[in-house]
Parts: sequence; structure tokens; C-alpha cells
Amino acid sequence: MMDLTSPNKDAAIISPSAAEIQSKVQTFYTSNNPSEKQNSHNWLNELQSSSYAWVYPWQLLTADVPIDVQFFGSTSLHIKLSKNWKELLENDYEPLRHRLLQLVVAYITGPTVVSRSLNSSLAVFILQTLPEFWPGAISDIINIFTGASNSPLVSSLDQSSTSLTPPDRSSNSLIVLLDILTMLPEQFNSLTLGCSHRTSLRNILETNTTLALKLIEESLGIASGNHGDSYQVNRTLETAVKCFASWSELGVALNECESVISRVFHLVGLLTDSAVDGLVNVFQHNNATNFPHTMCRLVYPGILATANQRAVPRATVTRLAVAATEVHVKLIVSPPEPSYLSVCDQLVQLMLHCTGDPAQYPTEETYSLQTLAFWYLLQDEITSSDEVSMKQHTSRFYSVYVRLVEVLLAKAEFARDYSGWDASDKELFRCYRQDIGDTIMYVYNLLKHNLLDILHRRLVDSLSGTDWRPVESVLFLFKSVAETLEMEDHPCLVSVCQLIPGTVETRPEITATALGLLGALADWLSDHPECLPLAIPLLLRCYGNPAYTAAAGFALKDISTECAAQLAPYAGPIVTATRSALLGNVRDANRAMTTLGLVLSALPSDQILPVVDSLLTPGMTALSSTVSKSDALYHIGLVSALFSSLDIRTPDSTHPPSEIQPIGIVLEQLTPILYKVSQTWPRDPEISASICGLLKRAVKTLLEDIFPQTENISNLLILMYASYPQASVLDAARSLLGLLLTDFAHTALSQRLFQELGSVTLRLISEDISSVEPDLLQEFFHLASHCLRREPRILAPPVDLPIVFESALVAFSLPEVPVVRAVSGFLSDVAARYALLQPAATAIATHGLHLTRLLLRAIGGAVPRNQTDFSSDALYCLAKHCFQLFPGWISILLEEENFPSPLVSREAKETFRKLILQGRMNKSMFRSKVSTFSGICRGYEL
Repeated sequence: MMDLTSPNKDAAIISPSAAEIQSKVQTFYTSNNPSEKQNSHNWLNELQSSSYAWVYPWQLLTADVPIDVQFFGSTSLHIKLSKNWKELLENDYEPLRHRLLQLVVAYITGPTVVSRSLNSSLAVFILQTLPEFWPGAISDIINIFTGASNSPLVSSLDQSSTSLTPPDRSSNSLIVLLDILTMLPEQFNSLTLGCSHRTSLRNILETNTTLALKLIEESLGIASGNHGDSYQVNRTLETAVKCFASWSELGVALNECESVISRVFHLVGLLTDSAVDGLVNVFQHNNATNFPHTMCRLVYPGILATANQRAVPRATVTRLAVAATEVHVKLIVSPPEPSYLSVCDQLVQLMLHCTGDPAQYPTEETYSLQTLAFWYLLQDEITSSDEVSMKQHTSRFYSVYVRLVEVLLAKAEFARDYSGWDASDKELFRCYRQDIGDTIMYVYNLLKHNLLDILHRRLVDSLSGTDWRPVESVLFLFKSVAETLEMEDHPCLVSVCQLIPGTVETRPEITATALGLLGALADWLSDHPECLPLAIPLLLRCYGNPAYTAAAGFALKDISTECAAQLAPYAGPIVTATRSALLGNVRDANRAMTTLGLVLSALPSDQILPVVDSLLTPGMTALSSTVSKSDALYHIGLVSALFSSLDIRTPDSTHPPSEIQPIGIVLEQLTPILYKVSQTWPRDPEISASICGLLKRAVKTLLEDIFPQTENISNLLILMYASYPQASVLDAARSLLGLLLTDFAHTALSQRLFQELGSVTLRLISEDISSVEPDLLQEFFHLASHCLRREPRILAPPVDLPIVFESALVAFSLPEVPVVRAVSGFLSDVAARYALLQPAATAIATHGLHLTRLLLRAIGGAVPRNQTDFSSDALYCLAKHCFQLFPGWISILLEEENFPSPLVSREAKETFRKLILQGRMNKSMFRSKVSTFSGICRGYEL
């Protein structure tokens, strides 16, 4: 038995005196010397983790010791009970319980900070000993502190310490009791417990919920009727409410705590945070949906009554209303009785009032944001109803959503002092407006074209006023609807397009939003080209204004994507605007080049090449000579942007199939220049990434048209990788091989490309795998898997697949999760081709036993459990596709002592072996069995 009052033999390593501990604690709290303070902190931490921490707390918890030292002793005890419970023997439980109860009672009148820490320790002790040692712990604690029983447990305590009934201590005893009960659910959520113990504890706590609620109700009644010490009354009320909040997280039956809920509603104005926490926990718990009558009869009227109290802050009302509506939207739409319709409608009006609070977000209020999700849930419940019900619900809530549009328009307006806000407030407001934009999209699902009519009328009315903010707000909501929905034909959209030119360049905010609206209407404009003469000149005019270049560029790009065929008449002005944009920042220039590519795609080829030559020739000339790195990246980026969009092979293209792709001609001229650039900066990752990004876009756009240039591109990639291996080169090679492997004629080139890249990678792995960049390893094994799946012959001789396989086994032991995921995928792909590809069969036969060992070790605990799926999938492929060899491997390995874990028994290993051999054709079942076995290996109780 462990002596809880004096050091044991294990504690002799660290066993300072109480005076020394006291000195260290006071140094930590009072010293102004940072070094001395840190040394004390480290010393005290080490002391708390030692076995002597079962001893010294009792020495520090005496009245003649300073409070901060007493607090250190109580927290040390709590830490030991929470984290080192297994150090105790069962014989220690009884004396430890006795000492804990004595201390809790001794500190019943304070100091509060020590008392609460001891209460928490007692709660931990109760949870650790339930249900075996102390099955009636909760009822015993209630009896002890209420004097309701003279049980042997009470009698065994020191009578001088347990006289809890006199008037001067009765209220304190009730507060301590409530505090202990409050700690039980809180500590239950924070303790590390086995699965079966946690399940058992939850059942016990849920069983005792009625007992706890009864005590809470009695406590609230006693305190409310006590007209004595107001401070003590408020303490009792607050502790009771906190206890209610804590137990409500476990889920309470609303019909069993109606009286408590009513009392807590009355305390919202007095104990705002505690009361609201408890009510919110009750409303949001899944159990609450089982009591619709209680919600409508008690909860909703309680919230409405609370909202009418001036003392209750609007933020509190909002939090209560949100909690009572978000989980119960179905109840609001379809209450259990017609008589509840009125209170449900009043609650919806309250939500609307909370959303539309006139205070400014986020400088004056932050709670209206919480309500926006409700409007989505409400419309979703309405629109998912059957046709008849949907019509009824829409009619009922139509006026609410019309009013919501007005509210959102007001809340989306910029503040008059917006320019004086700091950056964080501006960012919060930007995100808030985005949420408003999402909400108006849900409103459209219900109001449809009526919403567009409302917004159109508001736009016309706003334009007649002098305040720019309502104009911008309407345009913003129009934009939010347009960019997320496929707009059907509606007369007001033509009118909006006609009104937009009159709004731009009046205020920067209006101009940016108006241009964004034009971009959002791109899909609609493709069906209404008659509006393009209104939009394109306006965009091009703003494009030339540095203040609006970005917004105009985005809009023009969107319109070019959707309306490329209709933009041929504007090609000249767009080219001119593009030339100007190329003089701006890099992002604007790249966006302009992308837009230009889309526009040029609709022109005849004889008009495309002159424009492309005039724009790219200066850059290509610069790349051929000596340029700075930044200039090289700029010019490569421009060509890459053009390659992403200039495509005359689009489905809507009118170009004959025989025409040569313009970017194919550009690529042929550019490839020698890229050779030079790559060797000028051979070890620069940014240069390599930009070149590889350009090549990937060329492959994606040209497709089969790139075949004549694939050998030159392959040689470029091989040269770059040999100079300095980088993941971007492997990524570009994967894109190129994905195209080459569609044509058998390019098999030899594909194999040479993989072999050259693979030989460099394998050499790096063999030399020192720890020095290889993880993203390079990840990309290489993704590339190998890609080739195996598309054309396994790529990995036939002269490629040495067994060597690649062996390198994968080495990489499998690395700590980086993305690498392990890629390696596991490659190993699985090799195993899946065991019977189809001789090199795969050779690799499996040679290294299969070692691979199985690695996989079982990972499953047994060598990697975090959330990563075992990678190993499970590879093991599944071995079991399924290599069944001639796999049973022998698994039998050999599971016969080894303490493998894959010393915690798993021989019987469990044998059961696992049989189950995975039987389930080798069902992947989900196989994964389940592996997961169970992994838990056993790690000591989890399943």
C-alpha cells in the first residue's frame, strides 16, 4: 500500500521539505527575476510529475501556509489523480477518499480558490473509482453535504470536520456540494479514460441526472426565498445555475426539468453567462428534439419574455433565440399543434429583429452574424417539403423573407466612418458581407424572381438619392445572387445592365461592386449579347484606371470565359487594354494575358499569330539575353497564362481541325529558350516551378498536338532534374506521361523519361533518404503509381521495378504522412499487378515478407492510429492479389513473440490472421478487422 503521508522508496529521488516547496512556490509567484522564475517553474513541474506528489500536498494544505502554497498543493493533488491514477493500488482508495473528504470539508468556508481545486480533485476521484469501488458516490456526496443520512461513510469522518448543518455553514456546504456536482461532467469530458470505462461512467451520470436536477431545483428555490446575505444568495444561485449548465451537456429530458428551466429563465438578467450557458446546452442537445410540446409551451414563450426585459442584453437574447431555433427548424415550420403557430411565428420575428439590429457590425455589435445560418435552415426546411406543404409554408413565411431582404440590404451597407476602421474590423466586415451574400442566395431559393424585382426597385430608388451606400449595397446583393445561380431570363436584368454605367466611377466602392456584378452576369450575358455593348466599353475604360484595373480584369476574364465567341468585335480594344495592363503588376498582367487568350481563341488563325508575336516577342528576346530572375519569372508567367487560355480546339470553336494550334508554334520557338533559362538558374526552385507550370499548361491545352515536341520537352525535364531534382519536374513529367501513355507509339519515350527521372531519385534514396525533400519523394511515388495504373509496361526492363520497390520500403518508414500515403499507394499498385507483370511478381516474392512486417508494425503501433488506413490498404492488396504467398508470411510474423506489439495475445493474433484471410475480398470488412486489431495492439479497450 502507498503511504499517502510520507515518502515511499520511489519518492526518495525528489523529496524536498515543505519549507523548500513553499519557498519555490513563492519565488515563482513573486520573483521579478525571469531566470529565477523559470527555474522555479521547471522545478515545480518536475516535482508535480514525481511520485512524491502523492505526499507533499497534504503537508501544504494547512491553515498556517500561505494561500498560494495551499493552492499549489491542491492542484498537485488534482494532477496526480487525473494523470497518474494507475500509480495507486486498490488498498490506497479508502484512505485517499477519507483524506479528500476531510480536506473538502475543512476548506468549506474557503479560501475559494483552494476549495474549488479540492472539489475538482474529489470529482476526479469519484470518476476514477466508479462503479467498482464507490458505486453510490453521487448519492453519498449529496447525503454528506446535506446531512440527509448518517451513513457509515459520514460516521467514519472526523466529526469536528463534518458538522455541516449549523446555519453559518449550511449555505457554504450547499455551494461546495453543487460545485462538486458541477465538476463531475466537466472532469468526465477532460479525463483520459478507456472506452468501456467511459461508456460505463456516462451511463451512471445519465442515471443520476434526475438526482442532480432535483438538488439544483431545491437549491434555486432555497436561494430565491432567502432574503439574508445577498452575496451568499447570489453565490448559491450562480453555482446552481453552473451546475445545471454542466449536467445539461449530458442531455436532460425537458419534461423533467421544466421547473428548473423556468427558474433559470428568470435568472438570465442576473446571471447572464451562467444561465444562458445552461439553457443553450439544453436547447441544442439532440434530446431536446424529442420534446416539441415543451419547446413550444415553455421554451419559446420564455425566450420571448426574456427578449422583452430591458436588463437583458440583445446579444444574450440572440444567443438564446439561435440555440432554440437552429436545431428545431422543423418544429418551427411544422409545430405539433396549430395553437403553437403563433408563438413560432413570434420567434421567427424575433430572429428577424436580431438579424436586423440597427447597430453597426462589427464595431457596435457582433451577434447578428449568429442568426444568418437560421435563414438558410428555414428555407431548406421549406423547400424540401412536399409540393402542397411547400406552398403553404412559402405563403406563411413569404413576408418574413421579403422583410429579410430589406434587413440584409441595410446590414450590408458600409458604415459612414468605414475609412477610419482598423484592418481587423474591415476584414470582419468583409467576411460578414460574404455571409450576407450567401444568405441572399438562400432567399432567392424561396422568392425567386420576386427577389430580383425587389432589388431592382431598390436600385432605382437608391440612384435617385444622394447617399452612395444603399446603391453599393443593392449592387452587392445583385452580385451575390448572380454569381451563385444560373440566372433565368428576367426583364429587370437588362435594366440593371443599363443602369450600371451611371453608377461607376462615382465612388471606388460602387465601381468595384458594379464591375464585379458584370463579371457575375457573364453566363447571362452569353445569352444576351445585346448587353455586351453596355458592358465591354465600360470594363475597358475602367481597365485603364489603375484604381479599378483588378476589378475590371476579373470581370473581363469572366465575360471572356463565357462569351468568347461574341467578343470578336472587341478584340482590338481588348488587345490595346492588354498592352497597358502588361505594364502593371504581375497579377494584373497574367490575368490580362489569360483574358486575351480567351478572346483570341475566337479569331481566325491569321489574326491570332500577329497579336501573339507582337506581345510575346519582346519577352522571348529578353529571356534569350541576360535578364534578372524576376524578369524571367514575369515573362514565363505571361506565356504560361496565355497557354492556359488560347485554344482553338474548344467545343464551340469554328476553326477547322487541320489548323495548327498557335501556342504549339510558340512552344516550339520557346523550348530552346527554356533550355537556356533552366541552365542559367539550375538550382532555383521558383524558375523550375514556373517552367514546369508552363509545360503542364501546354500539355493540357495542346493534348495530341504536342506529340511532335514531346521528345524535346522530355529532354528538357530530364536535364532540369539531373541538374537539381525537384518535385515540380516530376509533377510536369506526370502530366506529360499521362498524355504519352494514351498512344502506344510513345511507349519507348515514356519509358526512357521515367527511367532517367527514376535513376536520379533512386540514387538520392540510396545515398541518404533523410536528406531528400519529402515532396520530391511523394511526387516520385505518385508518378510511379500513375505509370503502373496507366501502362504497367513502363516499369518493365530496362526499368528495375524491384529496386524501385525496395526504395519504397525504405521511404515507408519516414515520418511524413504525405510520403507514407504515396508510398502505400505505390506498394498497393505493385501488389495488384502481381499476376500481370513479371517484375512486380519478382519484387513481391523478394521483398513481400519484409513489406508485410513493416505493415504489421505500423498497424501494431509504430504510426499514429489515424494513419493505419494506408497500411491496411497495402496489406489488403497483398492478401487479395498475392494469396499464394501471403498466408505464409502472415503466419511466420504473427508467431514472433511480442510482435507487432507486446500488448496483443497469441489468441488475438490467431483470430486476426483467420479474419483477414477470410475477408480478403471485402475491403471495408478487411479495414474494420485491421482497425480492431490495431486498437488491441495499442492497449485500447474495444
